[in-house]
Order: sequence, then C-alpha cells, then structure tokens
Amino acid sequence: MSDVVLNKMTEIKLALVTGASRGIGKGIAEDLIARGYKVVGTATSESGCESLKKDLQALGDEHDAFVLNISDSEQVKAAIADFLTAHGTPYVVVNNAGITRDNLFMRMKDDEWLDVINTNLSGVYRVCKSLMKPVIKSSEGLIINISSFIGTGNAGQVNYSAAKAALECLTRSLD
Repeated sequence: MSDVVLNKMTEIKLALVTGASRGIGKGIAEDLIARGYKVVGTATSESGCESLKKDLQALGDEHDAFVLNISDSEQVKAAIADFLTAHGTPYVVVNNAGITRDNLFMRMKDDEWLDVINTNLSGVYRVCKSLMKPVIKSSEGLIINISSFIGTGNAGQVNYSAAKAALECLTRSLD
C-alpha cells in the first residue's frame, strides 16, 4: 500500500461540535473522540469554553474549544474564520447548539419567539453558510444538524417546534 493511501487512511479527522459544553452536544463530542476524531467544541461563554476545553483535553491534548454564539451573525463569521485558520476544514460539523424559551402561545412574548428562531434556525444557517464552501472544496465531509421530535409540534413550545421543523427542511434543502 502506498504511503499516500496509508496516510489518508490513518489521518485523524476533525470534527466541530456546536453546543458541546453539556448534554447531547457533550455526549456527541465524547463519542466522536472515542471514534478517533480530533474534536473542537463550542460554548457560548468564556467560562463554558474553558470548562469544555479542560474536559476535552482530558481525553487528549489535540482537542480544543472556542466561544461561539450562533445567534450573532458577525461573531459566527469571525469565529469560524479563526477556527478554519487554526484547525483547518472539519470532516464532520455537528450543529447541536440551541435554546428553549418555552411558553404557551397565548403568553409567548416576541423576544421568546425571536430568540429561539434566531438561535435554533438562523444560527444553524449561519454556521452552515460559513462552512459550506470549505467542506465542499475538501470533497468530503458531513454537516449534521440536530433537530428534535418536537419538530412535529408540542404544546408550550411553538417557537422551538417551528424552529426544529424548519431546520429539518433546511437540512433536506442544503445544496
């Protein structure tokens, strides 16, 4: 087997996991590490980022973390550009970051609606938009968007349900 083929086969693949500081995102990051990926995770605050970085690097020095607030368009552009410079193009992107602002529809405030749509739908759009060209240019890779069965509807979560249903359509329509 040629050295080029061997190196390609043994090359550690890079994964980016948004919202990796706890819950499902942290579990995904740990699973990818167990599968041999170099993982870079994100958190929305400096303290969350430091804690995540410590947890990831306990599993290997190569892992890293950075602050990413997917609800802020300019911050996403800058942070993803810095990520690409520091780490290169990811093989796997897992868009997991999200929020809830549950309330009955009749009581829901505009900011509860807008915050969830801006983060859970528009935030994923921003991350996909920032990474689509490098992922396509690399001619391999995956973008995984985490939705929810709540995307079929759930009382008290009209904003979350709408965002997750739309996220499923966004994912199916990416080109």
